[in-house]
Amino acid sequence: MTVPNQGPSSAPSLAAFSDELAAVVERIGASVVALQARRSYPSSGVVLQSGVVATAAHTLRRDDGISALMPDGSIAAAALAGVDPGTDIAILRVESSAGAPAEFADAAAVRAGNYVVAVARDADGTLAASAGIVARAGGEWRTWRGARVEPRIQLDGGLWSGFSGGPVADARGRAIGIGTSGLSRGRAVVIPGAVVKRVSEMLLARGRIARAWIGAAVQSVELPPALRSRLGLSNTQGLIVLSTVPQGPAEAAGVMLGDILLAVDGEALAAVEDLTAALTPERVGKAVKVSLIRGGELISAEVTLGERPHGRC
Repeated sequence: MTVPNQGPSSAPSLAAFSDELAAVVERIGASVVALQARRSYPSSGVVLQSGVVATAAHTLRRDDGISALMPDGSIAAAALAGVDPGTDIAILRVESSAGAPAEFADAAAVRAGNYVVAVARDADGTLAASAGIVARAGGEWRTWRGARVEPRIQLDGGLWSGFSGGPVADARGRAIGIGTSGLSRGRAVVIPGAVVKRVSEMLLARGRIARAWIGAAVQSVELPPALRSRLGLSNTQGLIVLSTVPQGPAEAAGVMLGDILLAVDGEALAAVEDLTAALTPERVGKAVKVSLIRGGELISAEVTLGERPHGRC
């Protein structure tokens, strides 16, 4: 897709651009469904494979009684396969093979200023579109629930109601991910297709995302300059242990109330979010080295992380 030229001769180019954009929406729309999982307007979802749909988790207000309006106009029952609040992704199994599986392009090529279009499906089955530009792109970012997403793609505005969970396409007409307003205040973000695929595979296999768990409540504290100087620390803050779960990973490793955690496997801990980010799914069942201060002295403990129990932070 090309941006129209400026000037008196731009009318044919503008018309071509308009037609091409409409064609992109129709093509992407072949993978878009409308999900009824709340009282008011529906949310949008994307067909990942036959009988499997991805959407934005925050748009679902119930776990059962969900229906999907498919691209061919048929209505199918949908069952929740799993939810990952960290990435705001929910996966549903749909009793229908209708809809073309979405093909996601590599989101790593997206740059700030790129033109994008979000696609949704209304309750009556019609397609809807909203266009804008990418405000920020590139690098890894951490959602407010601690999940890491790469690359970061932030849009220049929000999403209209019903658009969260629907695909976002670039100016070449390629889907780069699904849009959501549930991970960033004020502005919408795009969850890259590679992340959607990775999370969907885990949710379909296990019904949940296994996240590591240390079994301790912590709070950020500032380290006194004199203590930092004496111990030769570059950290200005650490995490003080307020409590430990009985027989949890931290207590089993000897971590005590009042200990100040400084790092996990060399990754500095200055805020609670830093610890959350360090507790990745890959570390479940693994031993990590935790650097900490106890009684004014620098020591280390080896903590074998567990899997976060359901309902725990």
